[in-house]
Amino acid sequence: MLALFVVLPFVLSGVLAMLVKSDRLAGPIALAAGLVSIGLVGWLYLNNPGMQALTWFTAGAYPITLVTSLSQLHIWFLALIAFMSTMVILYSMGFMDVPSERHAYFSEISFFAAGMMLFAIGADLITLFVGWELIGFASYLLIGFWRHRESAVNAARKAVIVLLIGDLLMFSGIALLWVQLHSLSLAYIEANASGYLASAAALFIVAGALTKSAQFPFHEWLTDAMEGPTPVSALLHSSTMVKAGVFLAMVLLPFLIKAGMGPILIGAGLISVIVAVVNALSSTHIKRILAYSTIEDMGLMFIALGFGSLLAAFLLFLFQTLYKGLAFMNAGELTKANNDEMDIRKLVGSTRLAIIVPVIIGVASLAGVFPLGGFFGKAAVDSAVSNYVVYAVLMLVEVVSSMYIFRWLLVPLSNRARSGKSLYNEPRSMVMAVYIVSIGVVASSLVWPYLSGSSRWPPISLLDGATYTLMLLVGFALSYALYYKRIVAARKMRSILSQLSDISIPINTFYGFVVWVASKCGSAVDEFEYYLYSIVKVCGHGFVNISLLFERTQDGSINYYLVMFIVGAIAAVVIFSVI
Repeated sequence: MLALFVVLPFVLSGVLAMLVKSDRLAGPIALAAGLVSIGLVGWLYLNNPGMQALTWFTAGAYPITLVTSLSQLHIWFLALIAFMSTMVILYSMGFMDVPSERHAYFSEISFFAAGMMLFAIGADLITLFVGWELIGFASYLLIGFWRHRESAVNAARKAVIVLLIGDLLMFSGIALLWVQLHSLSLAYIEANASGYLASAAALFIVAGALTKSAQFPFHEWLTDAMEGPTPVSALLHSSTMVKAGVFLAMVLLPFLIKAGMGPILIGAGLISVIVAVVNALSSTHIKRILAYSTIEDMGLMFIALGFGSLLAAFLLFLFQTLYKGLAFMNAGELTKANNDEMDIRKLVGSTRLAIIVPVIIGVASLAGVFPLGGFFGKAAVDSAVSNYVVYAVLMLVEVVSSMYIFRWLLVPLSNRARSGKSLYNEPRSMVMAVYIVSIGVVASSLVWPYLSGSSRWPPISLLDGATYTLMLLVGFALSYALYYKRIVAARKMRSILSQLSDISIPINTFYGFVVWVASKCGSAVDEFEYYLYSIVKVCGHGFVNISLLFERTQDGSINYYLVMFIVGAIAAVVIFSVI
């Protein structure tokens, strides 16, 4: 099981980060583990052992095994996790300036990365589910890391409850597949699963995937999760954890399509995209805007998968990991320079080239500016869409998406131009991480020209690329006029946009209603159980009293027994005579 060795560096660093005495050593230990993991991924790529299995335990006559694979899809995901985990750890060494918290922070980050790597190499549903649960538990700790803030604790609680719903649904799907096939190998499931039982299992698994990847109607946990430290958002909620549901759908795509899940993936993805762009345009919280952008990106991936295009979804999957991680890192720099202010209307940006260049790279790739990777990823998804209505909706979405992400960039710059302030003085480790990831974003753009020579990769037509770019330019022009120049003629439109209804409010209200109904049902069941118990208790006491009454008749008197016998005999004769 050579593939499992890639998990060990982060497991060891997680333990050592907690045990080491000096808080200054916790970060370097985690960073060393990240560098070792990158080396191991490179070695596994060159010396690919293929699919391997390790028997975990046996259940009757059936062995439960951990199966790993290093297919092209698995190795790419593994490399992205290793790279982004290492960069986030490097970034965190400068960001995490509370000495007493460093032990726990770097330990939890390490355990999360280990769970994510185990998930990435899983080739059966048991291995995937073990990694799935590990990252869910670690994310609960990291979202609620600032335990002194009630909002962070509540966000962690909300995330774990919503994710647990998805976990139960996914486990139900796994159980149904086991009942039908007695095997949880992905390859065996794709080849043999069929019928109503398989369709039900596919539906449960899709629901679990949508929950983990923060898709409608399970998306509300992600924006609340922005209460965690910004590096946590850069790792969990952009480039790794939220990808778990998409990755699960990717590795099971032939089975899901055969089970008729394509329309569900498209529908959930499309609604998520619309909800995300509307909320992002009305939000003023710098990290929540990026969280909504993540929901949008995941929705686009699910739409591509619903149309059966694994390669288009994977292309966006690859590019989004880098540009969204960079965007969150840039947000962390901006908020740290502004004394942890999160409202973009109050943030002061910087026009220094050393600072603004990585920000522009991240925003341009996120928006999909040619020739950065975001353009190829999103244009590939558009090209994979074969329904004209869905395509038209996505084009309108691109306009709004371009508006809100350029607003995210331009509003702080506009504040800078008006205030004349320059607040930036970041730790070197943060700057290094931002620049390395920026180089990764630019370098990843070269992947498309390299891969496009293969007929396996989805074509991007000139028309799709031109249409997408036109929508982007329209969105940028509107954003520039509304939020940077703040032209007087557009004041009314700005006012309308700022008053857009936050779709999260009715959705959370619905969540509250569901919880209220469940609570009332629970109370009714509890009340019924109490009355049932009372009846049983009364009956029990009654029988005890009857038995005590009859017990008194057992006094050992022969005369008494004889009298009772005669009385009983006479009563029996009378009764039978009447009958």
